[in-house]
Amino acid sequence: MIIDGQSVNLKLCDMKANFIKIVIPAFAIVLAVAVSSFTISDGSETDKNALITGYYPSGNPLDPCIKVENLNCKVQGDQLCTYGILPVFEKIQGSMCANRLSRSIP
Repeated sequence: MIIDGQSVNLKLCDMKANFIKIVIPAFAIVLAVAVSSFTISDGSETDKNALITGYYPSGNPLDPCIKVENLNCKVQGDQLCTYGILPVFEKIQGSMCANRLSRSIP
């Protein structure tokens, strides 16, 4: 079977066009997903000036942190945040009281 050079070139051009029609949108989707993964905040970093709900250790391993509200506590400040005489912490990883909180002195 003999195929002339022009029909082979047309078939190659059609194959290239079909390939490009498939690859470019797929690349755009992959790029969009990759970029969005760097722009979504997972909440792991807290704004240093944001007020945070405080927790103090309960001593109970089943529920190690007790919630305390309206303490005006932040991640950074001039004075350590307390609830009575108990130190106040930020609750992380679902069940740990960690990262001692502070408050700013006006």
